[in-house]
Amino acid sequence: MGAVFFFVFLGILFLVALFFVILNTILIIVWKVKKHKGKTPKKRWLVIPVVLLVINVIAVLVPIGYIGFLRHANSGNKPDSVDVESGTVLYWPMGEYEPTTNWFEMDGNKYVRFRDGFSDEPFFLDYEADKLGTPVANIKYHSSDSDAFNNFMWILLSGNTYSEQNISTVYSVNNDNGFAFYYVKNSPGSATMAGGTYCSESELDSIKGYYADIANYDTQNIVCKYAVYTDGEQWSGKRHDSPYINIEETVTLNSGTFERLPQMFDDEQGPVRVDIPQKYDEIDEAAVAGTPIFGYDERELYVYSKDKMAFRHIYLVLINGQVYAVEGSGSGYINGYPLTNDINQYIIDNVFTS
Repeated sequence: MGAVFFFVFLGILFLVALFFVILNTILIIVWKVKKHKGKTPKKRWLVIPVVLLVINVIAVLVPIGYIGFLRHANSGNKPDSVDVESGTVLYWPMGEYEPTTNWFEMDGNKYVRFRDGFSDEPFFLDYEADKLGTPVANIKYHSSDSDAFNNFMWILLSGNTYSEQNISTVYSVNNDNGFAFYYVKNSPGSATMAGGTYCSESELDSIKGYYADIANYDTQNIVCKYAVYTDGEQWSGKRHDSPYINIEETVTLNSGTFERLPQMFDDEQGPVRVDIPQKYDEIDEAAVAGTPIFGYDERELYVYSKDKMAFRHIYLVLINGQVYAVEGSGSGYINGYPLTNDINQYIIDNVFTS
């Protein structure tokens, strides 16, 4: 609403200033005509219009300059779209009140966003651009979804209508399992490839069932990530004004070991609260190169699906010789599930000594 009032103000400013530009231009012309006819009009009737003309020209240029800046910026931000060979153009469907980007129809099939917002699913879709196949269609908002005023504002501020400014490209996604995935590049409301991935609604449950099954993941070759303070030139970020680096390693676990870790979260008694001992805070504050950035050792373990399209992960910390599968944390404490004795030492020896 504030933006609307601001643009109304700019419009009023432009019109008022333009009126006085025209008025003062006329007064200057009248003064010069009188002077040319041999009359002696007073100079103040020239000076005042000239001053007011300069002021109002500047006032006219303010909204013009602002609109010009927005137009240049918005036209530069127009997403790149590929004109597909088929020439197929799709449209985002109309929701209850406005267009929705949660699904679209193509070739008589309905495709829905594979993962939308927060979810309790234990996996996350994750793949790179090298998985993309050929572009199969362009997709945009239908021109009827925007009224004349809205289109006028879009043309004014970007040079294109609402529909023309929001064109995306639909790509097929190569998948070893033959799942019907499609990726909408520059999908509205999505900043990641996973967020722009769609699949056939009829296959949604079966595909999610595949990625929910831990048997479809490589659970022996684990990607292990953690962070330590560094004194080197290359670093990932800073904590306590000290640089740290993110480390990624691969560790090998015995068959069935990783599968047991998520089972810790099924404990009906729930997680235990563990207050972080003072000694770990001191390690953190000292920020000596090679020490963990939170004082205590932590490891985030990732396993990837066999088709390299999804991952599952678990966050572990080691405090006073006990490994915990972390559910949450707060200032000075964690909530976690302690690993049982038979697996605790194995994880310490094979994960935390890496």
